[in-house]
Amino acid sequence: MKYERGFSLVELLVVIATMVLLSSVILATIGAARVKARLAKRVSDFREVKLALDMYYDANGSYPSTGGLTRSECALWGSFSANNVIPGLAPIYISAIPSEPTADKVGSISCYIYISNGIEYAFIDRLINEPGFVASSQPQLVDTTRVNTWKIYSPGASLW
Repeated sequence: MKYERGFSLVELLVVIATMVLLSSVILATIGAARVKARLAKRVSDFREVKLALDMYYDANGSYPSTGGLTRSECALWGSFSANNVIPGLAPIYISAIPSEPTADKVGSISCYIYISNGIEYAFIDRLINEPGFVASSQPQLVDTTRVNTWKIYSPGASLW
C-alpha cells in the first residue's frame, strides 16, 4: 500500500471548525469593545460640550439660544449641520460640535439634541441605540424624563 502525504478530510474539517470558533469569539470581543468605545466617546463629547457651554456663558452671560426650539443633525429636529446645532459655540469655544457615534439622522434615532432659551440649556443624546446599553452606567448623565437617554443640562432645564 502506498501512503500519500497530506491531510485527511476529517483533519481539515477539524481545523476549519476551530478557526470558525476562534474567529467568532474574536468578533464578539471586538464588537463589545466597539460598544464600550462609542459609550466612552459619548461621555467625552458631553464633557467637551459642557465645558464649551460654560466658557460661552462666562464670556456672554447667557447660553447659546435656540429660542426654546430643539436643534439636531437629525431630521426630526431640523437637520442642522453639526456646528450649527449649538449656534455660536464652534469654533470659538469648541473646535467642532461632536456628532453622535451611531446617529440615524433620517430615522431620528440616537441624536444629539440641543435646546436653550439663553438662560437654561439641555444637551441630550436621545434613544441611545447600543446593544446592552444601560443608562445608569453613567448616573450623572441619566435623563429621568426619557428612556435610553443621557443628558446634561443647566439646573432649570432638568425636565426638558
